[in-house]
Amino acid sequence: GAEGGGSALAGDIRKVWEEAEVAVESEDGEVKKDRILVPSAPLPLTYRTLFNIATAIHSVQDPPLASAVRERLLSAVLASFLAALARLPDAVLESCEALAVQLFLDVSLASHLLAPARSNHSPSQAALRRLQEFIDPIDWSFQEPLVRANLAKAFQRCALLLGMQSQSQRGPGGDDKQPLSTSLPKPLNLLPMASTQKRFGYLPAVEAWSQVGGAEGGEGEEEWDA
Repeated sequence: GAEGGGSALAGDIRKVWEEAEVAVESEDGEVKKDRILVPSAPLPLTYRTLFNIATAIHSVQDPPLASAVRERLLSAVLASFLAALARLPDAVLESCEALAVQLFLDVSLASHLLAPARSNHSPSQAALRRLQEFIDPIDWSFQEPLVRANLAKAFQRCALLLGMQSQSQRGPGGDDKQPLSTSLPKPLNLLPMASTQKRFGYLPAVEAWSQVGGAEGGEGEEEWDA
């Protein structure tokens, strides 16, 4: 049943959640460090669904899917995704706040990948508002920056493989109030994004080579003169 499905999803949370350190201000104004749990990635079921869709789209080669057909297909998939969430009873979300937080990340990722770029994500926003009703506002004030930062990382890490089905070019943060450059507490158990490397960072300076060349040239001339 639906409650059994909710329990299975709650069991998967342990696989993708991690501890993060945050600064908490006490009533007397003292700032202390505390540790909270947040989702670091979407649920395995969400990833499998998205990658299966990408595989099916890539398998259609002759003729390839027209952009309009692909848009309707992905919009239908997102609608099914949101319909399944709507069938999840409130009692399940009330009994497991962590599930509501996790589904907030999953729905946000699916919306950015599957919703047409010109849409305003209204059905997805309604689903997200429903999930937030089951999250404690104080807990969410600490969790939201971390969840949105992990959402951006999840989108960036799978954007290449899911590029065929990505209809929104903005990605997380493009139309959200929370910027991608969210300041995060350290340390986090997250794989850092690859930075641009200098191609010739280890070559010696030109002046050093000139000095060496000049010294060797002088010695050679003395030997020939001798």
